[in-house]
Amino acid sequence: MVIGERHLIQDQPSDPARRDGSWLELRWTPAGMEIITDRLGTIPVHWAVRGRTFYFATRLADVARLLPGAVEPDPAAVLTTIFLDHPWGSRTLLRDVHLLPPASRCRIPGTGADPVCDRYWLPPVPEVGDPGSVEPWLEAATERLRQAHVRHAADLDPETVAMPVTAGLDSRCNLALHPDLALCARLFHCHDLANVEWPYARRIGRHLRRPIERFDSADDMRHAPGFNPDLGPGDFNIGHWRLVGTARRLAATGSRATVDGFLQDLLFKATFLCEQSREQQIQGHLARLRYNAAALGFGPDSPQVRRVEECIREDFPAGDTGLEASQRHYLENRSRRLVYNIVRLNQNYLDVRTPALDHALMDFALALPWQLRKGSWLYRRIIQRLSPELAGIPYDKTGLPLLSPRPRSLGKATVRQLRPFLNRVWPGRQFFQPPEGNFARLARHDPLFRATARGTLSGSEWLRAILATDSPEDVLRTPRNMGPQRIDCLGGMLTASRLESATRQSRQAATAVPEASATPSTGYHQGVLP
Repeated sequence: MVIGERHLIQDQPSDPARRDGSWLELRWTPAGMEIITDRLGTIPVHWAVRGRTFYFATRLADVARLLPGAVEPDPAAVLTTIFLDHPWGSRTLLRDVHLLPPASRCRIPGTGADPVCDRYWLPPVPEVGDPGSVEPWLEAATERLRQAHVRHAADLDPETVAMPVTAGLDSRCNLALHPDLALCARLFHCHDLANVEWPYARRIGRHLRRPIERFDSADDMRHAPGFNPDLGPGDFNIGHWRLVGTARRLAATGSRATVDGFLQDLLFKATFLCEQSREQQIQGHLARLRYNAAALGFGPDSPQVRRVEECIREDFPAGDTGLEASQRHYLENRSRRLVYNIVRLNQNYLDVRTPALDHALMDFALALPWQLRKGSWLYRRIIQRLSPELAGIPYDKTGLPLLSPRPRSLGKATVRQLRPFLNRVWPGRQFFQPPEGNFARLARHDPLFRATARGTLSGSEWLRAILATDSPEDVLRTPRNMGPQRIDCLGGMLTASRLESATRQSRQAATAVPEASATPSTGYHQGVLP
């Protein structure tokens, strides 16, 4: 049984390394059950073993409902989510419940033992060296992108498609690759980060001579403390749910599909990759951990910080080079556990096409010389080749056209120099502050958000035990002192407490099932795949 995207499911090859898109395969063989995950593990399989039974589901609350006996949180995973956005590696927010690895064939022994997983694909090691002439690379990359987008989006009806317009590179690239959609589809912008992106998006709309609908994420993020985690896998950080309301409203007003730039950032921008050694990268994560933990009053020697330090050292991938380790860490953690979950949330409402999940495009782009990926060097030139007009509109990160030789505009350079000085001499000022998203703004100032969040956190037994506090809701005290670090922690705390509530409700519902129709507690395997 193969679970996958409707437009790809009919013509997938038998070799899992050559399949495209998001998919999951379950096989029943004489030797037992086998689960095969796609290259990035985009459909999560959470599993646990109790006795001789293997339990699995794509949502954590469903695993909790299936499991006999008590279900408890995993303190290390909860703390990692609070301090570093999401669990790492195979950990989940539930104790003894794990996540199957990506790009793996996992055999289920059926004897009460853990799954035996073998990787069938690993991303190639980024090559460092002189790429030579750029033109062949540019020609090949442009054509590979075009082929992937044709394969994954050619069947879409422009009248039912909504195309995102942002200030970034992925949006421009996708608009340039789909001129028919740029001219006929619905164009929209999700307004979240103050007024940073909207002016650039409006300029793109003026160039296309098309109106752009603006959806304010605050309308839905106001209710974030009460979000249902079952819309996602259960451990997706609520602080990053800003697009889900836009997708819901698009679907409610006639849109059926969209084209998303997921993974194109890693393939061609590589913003989050790092050339430092593995140990230096680990030290960077440890520094961020201690910095965020201090916002909740935890010192570097506290048990909570020590526990997460152990996870970081244990779970950070190995690699022959710092770049290889960095790329594996991004693909297996941030890309899978954070960025793709935004796509999964939107898939509750729209058919979200992700052309970069094309195996041929991935193999080509991941093998590009590092110098061409670094700083989106090649990506900017691809957009220039596809649409010089879109490339000429300033980029929000620099304030300049994509191929400008200057690193940033005069205005952005001035802010970059002036803001650190003002932070030292006038930290409490009400102007010249970095832009903040709606989640942060609501957490500080919105009465409904704050009241709901306070109620959610105050009812969490998990947070009381793990954070060793009687009042986890104190994170909301004194809004003026809620800096970016405390806001980041708030997102993870809400995520854990909402999963706690969903888990409790799921288990209560399971115990209410009449005995004659209840799921048997013994057997080879049990699963839920919504």
